[in-house]
Amino acid sequence: MQKQILVVLLLACAACRGGTRSSKPASVNGTVGGQPMNAQDSTSNIYSFDGNSEALVYIMNVASTCTMLTASQQPSNAKIIAIQIAVKSPSGVSAPTALGNYPMYTAANVGAASGTVALARYQTSDATCSPTSDYEATSGSVTLTRIDATSYAGDFDMTFSDGNGSVTGHVTGSFSANLCDAVGPTISGACI
Repeated sequence: MQKQILVVLLLACAACRGGTRSSKPASVNGTVGGQPMNAQDSTSNIYSFDGNSEALVYIMNVASTCTMLTASQQPSNAKIIAIQIAVKSPSGVSAPTALGNYPMYTAANVGAASGTVALARYQTSDATCSPTSDYEATSGSVTLTRIDATSYAGDFDMTFSDGNGSVTGHVTGSFSANLCDAVGPTISGACI
């Protein structure tokens, strides 16, 4: 039976084309659920849905993320920070085109938001790729420092909670995420 990590990140509640990386693909300082991230790679894509779009950024504890996702593989013992970044207006949601600060919202409170927004989840899996934890970022922000035809780059400061109001972690860091066509709202495929 095929298992998958579901990245439950829909702004509406109501996202490898190549490129050259000029710096370390990701760094994460701090812990979530008592565990460090040990970031090895980041990748991104513009995800389109229902006439809307958003940027999805994956920060993972495995290298060559785009190659793996393109081959329909998912890593065992995975740790992932999945970030959505967008601009929300009365007419819909669009992928970011401007540098700057994108404040963190939760799935429950993003519906009333307007302007720049971000959402994030921290998820882990075990040796069989079965989900083991899922925490939502409840405060913080993402600051985009580069948007171009092949990548997104930025810094972040996020606090995660367990859904019952208990803080489970705080992380800061950065990403330089090449665009990858295989990045979408779920990670599925053969467990490796």
